[in-house]
Amino acid sequence: MREKAVETGLVPEFFWGEENAKNSIESAAVIVDAVFGTGYKYREDERVRAVFEAVNASPAKVVSIDVPSGLNIFCYCSYYVRPTAIFILLRNKM
Repeated sequence: MREKAVETGLVPEFFWGEENAKNSIESAAVIVDAVFGTGYKYREDERVRAVFEAVNASPAKVVSIDVPSGLNIFCYCSYYVRPTAIFILLRNKM
């Protein structure tokens, strides 16, 4: 499966560290935002803010899974991912 992804150029990139994050974000065509979900407890963090600002400044399409990371309807969040689209899966709960 990885060989096919490499052939098509659709290889996901996972990064650790601020420099790798910056380089990956700047060169991405699509960014999948799945950093924080609905259970995220908001707190100020400059490293998270820097990543979110880089994602928001990127020309890449941004798809958030469930809810944009950093966005919390119960409190004011000074920074969060501003996606191009949001992907949500719904199911009945028993």
